[in-house]
Amino acid sequence: MNTKRNAWAKAAAAGAIAALMPFAIAAAPAGAVTYSGGVMWTPPSGAPSYGSLYAHAIRLQHSTDANGTLLASFEQYSGNGMPVFRSTDSGHTWTQISTIHDQVNPWNNIQLEPVLYELPQAIGTFPAGTIIAAGDSIPADNSKTKIDMYASTDQGATWSFVSSIATGGAAVASNGYTPVWEPYFLVANNKLIAYISDQRDPAHGQKLGHFTTTDGISWSSEVDDVSYPAYSARPGMAIVTRIGNGNYLLTYEYCNAPTGGCPVYYKIAADPEAFGSVTGVQLVTTDNIHPQANPYVTWLPTGGPNGTIVVQAYSDNQLYESTDNGTTWVRMFSNTVSGYSRGLLPLADGKSLLVTRGGVLTTNGTNKVTYGIDDFGGGISTGAAYKVQNTLSSQVLGVPDSNAGSPVVQAPDNGTPDHNWQFQLQSNGYYRIYNTYSQKYLAVPGGSLDSGTGEVQWTTTGGAEQDWSVQPSPAGGYTITNRRSDLALTMATDANGQTSTDEQVTQAPLTSATNQRWNLLQTAAPDFTTGQFVLTNVNSGKYAEVAGGGKGTQADQYRNVNHPDQYWTFTRAGSYWTITNAYSGDDLDSAGATGSGSAVVEQPASGATSQQWSLTDTGNGDYQVVNRASGLALTVVGAATGDGALLDQETSSAASVQRWTITKIN
Repeated sequence: MNTKRNAWAKAAAAGAIAALMPFAIAAAPAGAVTYSGGVMWTPPSGAPSYGSLYAHAIRLQHSTDANGTLLASFEQYSGNGMPVFRSTDSGHTWTQISTIHDQVNPWNNIQLEPVLYELPQAIGTFPAGTIIAAGDSIPADNSKTKIDMYASTDQGATWSFVSSIATGGAAVASNGYTPVWEPYFLVANNKLIAYISDQRDPAHGQKLGHFTTTDGISWSSEVDDVSYPAYSARPGMAIVTRIGNGNYLLTYEYCNAPTGGCPVYYKIAADPEAFGSVTGVQLVTTDNIHPQANPYVTWLPTGGPNGTIVVQAYSDNQLYESTDNGTTWVRMFSNTVSGYSRGLLPLADGKSLLVTRGGVLTTNGTNKVTYGIDDFGGGISTGAAYKVQNTLSSQVLGVPDSNAGSPVVQAPDNGTPDHNWQFQLQSNGYYRIYNTYSQKYLAVPGGSLDSGTGEVQWTTTGGAEQDWSVQPSPAGGYTITNRRSDLALTMATDANGQTSTDEQVTQAPLTSATNQRWNLLQTAAPDFTTGQFVLTNVNSGKYAEVAGGGKGTQADQYRNVNHPDQYWTFTRAGSYWTITNAYSGDDLDSAGATGSGSAVVEQPASGATSQQWSLTDTGNGDYQVVNRASGLALTVVGAATGDGALLDQETSSAASVQRWTITKIN
């Protein structure tokens, strides 16, 4: 049985908080996909409990040149106010830029449960790109709770009071008291929605509800989202995200549930103002794990036709994912240990998830704010070259010459060198797209924000007009969106929905249309001598791994679980390569066997030819991996597609079960 999954199951069955410690991945350079061990803030010596809690972050997408900037806030108990930290390198380093202080209440103490949100559209007089924040303002004697909203028009540097959303009684999280807690924002239906936890209703110990505003100043009456007949029930901590089919998913903890504890529940609705009419469902994994408490939810475009819903809970380190719009759930390792309401933030590549942690409910005041990055798969190899093929036209992008300012156009795929583009990952998590023929970069001329602007090639400027978010599309292929304009690379169509040869590529608001989707066909491999890679079987879509490690362990395949036993490094051995597992440090080995069907295992490095492999390019980033000693190809036994299927070596063929997509992830 799979050793790693055995350990996983035992830890979950034990039910201990933080039973699963994260597996070590060395601190990576800025721009790396997987990362662990980052520290954003450390409480000063003698800080009161809890030190910190409730760390969440956002990524700016409607702020032109500031797009891609990350902002974070968290509870801290060493002084008044909610600190605001900024990162411009995709979450690898952070700097404090401001503190949101209470500007309206005499007790001057807005501190608890901070939330940040960037307006994606204008709300009243507040333009798109305005950062709003809210938290619970509470006097020193805990006699009152007040959720106030603030706004920043300079990306979080300064803040002004806007309005008060809700006022409640004493800050006591027990039934019979009347506080308000835990704000969260969403824009939909041309309104700003504020979700809260509310203990003021005498019919309910606690319920979840929301308010709406069209101007940020005047708020509607409260609408219930989650409430239960039993007064003892305490649903709390509402977080809402839009998922792949266009519906909205709300997660919450259901404390004092009939089953006991605080299990994680969720609701799905077509309208984020209509959760009250939907019945909540408990989140239970396919292997019968029931996560508990403090959920947070987000959605990533990677993972297939529905994208991936990701949920965290306080009960363990792992994450919970669904690729079928919330119907079923499986577990995923995380590089960030369990914490009270860990935040989840998708990054610019659509497959990387920043996890922020404010700590646990400790009494010694030592919580730090920490973070890591988890990889959900489906991306491209930084440094590799690709043909960029439009899904609608099947033509590829090229340039007519090497002159700065020349248009980037589509043309039939005839193999000319101007069709090759290298994707260079930047420290901010975006890509520069470099034409290897002209030695110029894909750019929006003048940094235009206008839809329909024709794109050009240009010398490097270091500006946002040359940075591109390259994300897997649930519909297939990739979307390519400019950092500054937040508009997607688009092939314009005529009245009949057709494109033309030599047509200049433009930018437009992102839709689901095929003229905005791009197939990236690899023409030159990344540098195999540096970084870490995953090997994805073309037939099954699963990763090669050595679960649990250990000398002589047979390799197998498994879905991506963000674990380093699925990561590999390559080292030159003449014209061959040794393939080393990043978790165990052992090499992939044919174990001296030469018969077709013999096992492929891991063994300590020996320099033997049984540990040397040739990589034969079969096109589009796929390779046949052939052992030097045996002459046999790395294969999934029986062409199986399931998790845990073993790998062996077999007589070479053209079958997809012997082809492996090698993707550089770090």
